[in-house]
Amino acid sequence: KAKKMKEKVKSAAPATKAMKATKAMKATKTMKATKAMKATKAMKATKRVNPNKFFVDFEYLTQGIRVEGDIFPAIRMRWADGEPLGVYIEKNLKNAQRLRVLQKNIGKLASSMENAGIAHGDIQMGNVLVQSTGAVMLVDYDGMFVPGLANMNSVEVGHPNFQHPERSQIQPFDATLDRFSFALIHTGLEALIEKPDLWATFHADSDALLFRGKDLAEPGASPLFTQLNALPVTGVFSQRLASLANASYSETPTVNDFLAGTNIPAGVTRTKPSSTTTKSASGATSDVPWYQESAITRTS
Repeated sequence: KAKKMKEKVKSAAPATKAMKATKAMKATKTMKATKAMKATKAMKATKRVNPNKFFVDFEYLTQGIRVEGDIFPAIRMRWADGEPLGVYIEKNLKNAQRLRVLQKNIGKLASSMENAGIAHGDIQMGNVLVQSTGAVMLVDYDGMFVPGLANMNSVEVGHPNFQHPERSQIQPFDATLDRFSFALIHTGLEALIEKPDLWATFHADSDALLFRGKDLAEPGASPLFTQLNALPVTGVFSQRLASLANASYSETPTVNDFLAGTNIPAGVTRTKPSSTTTKSASGATSDVPWYQESAITRTS
């Protein structure tokens, strides 16, 4: 009997493997179809904004690249000229006029995307290219939201140094994804125009426009916010940004409202949780700083 049972197990193993392989193939096909749909809808959506050349022309290739015999989809994009936002800012720290033009162009980008009902999803230093004229262009469209994708889930939460502290926790996927990032960039540029030395003082680099995740998670304890709030012009915007960071993600206003000082949420007191152990998408657990996990408890 034991021998027969072993034989049955052996004969079942190939069938099980075949079934798993079939499921994997179906999942791959579904994923490719989903990516194709997302890419197609993103292309159509960006064309409504692209008269201003904020997006690079691109096309989705179902058979884009071969890796070890397997074919994977890819996005082919036109070459984009320009410098990453961080590089451009650092080169022009002493040129207030260029930084002001840059600030206005990013504001135009924010308004255009808001009006079109789309969002990039990961506005940060490396995803904004700046041309010599100060014109800006976005790259990396993997996490874009467009109206046609409203029923899908978010595939990323953006760089923590440019995002609302609550975003990684609730993982929203809608047209408001970039509001906080654009408000932060406007505030950071205003600060550097008013006081360029802040770049060195707070060790800004290609990953941070002055602000870091810890500053955004607890503005009241942030040395950066303390200095910015004391500046005559920047202080107006940094205090608004702190109010946004202290409030819930859903209360983040449009960039135009942020600049006008309308619909700014009243700040609330947040309780700083201790370091937590979290489970990643792969199922592994790891200890992460409380401000990166954004496990925030709000009290009135």
